[in-house]
Amino acid sequence: MKRTGMPQRRKPLSPAAREGRSSGLARTAILTTRTRLRPVSDKRRAENRQRRDMVTVLYPERPKCSVPWCPSLADDLHEPLLRSRGGSITSPENACPLCRPHHDQVTFAPESELGWAYDLKILVHSWDRGGAA
Repeated sequence: MKRTGMPQRRKPLSPAAREGRSSGLARTAILTTRTRLRPVSDKRRAENRQRRDMVTVLYPERPKCSVPWCPSLADDLHEPLLRSRGGSITSPENACPLCRPHHDQVTFAPESELGWAYDLKILVHSWDRGGAA
């Protein structure tokens, strides 16, 4: 008699039947011999090359942080109009040098605490694109 709506129980395999099955390790070995995923796509690799070239042209020497009250030299190049909001990482108008603490603050702090970053145009909304696209 077959029950409906209930999953069928499988009978436990005998030791001889277990030996015939491929183990998880064997399946993993098969998967690792296939073509590996690239950590960076060809398109992103080309964008990164363009960005590197743009940075060497714009900033031959290490610039100061774009935050007026910060005396530090810049460690990172920040995009005011984020890629998720339609910005480009290869556009010179969308590049802003920041020191690491300010870049981390702008990147990881809640948006409600970043009014100063919007006032200084370090962060731009997609509807305020202006010249930063």
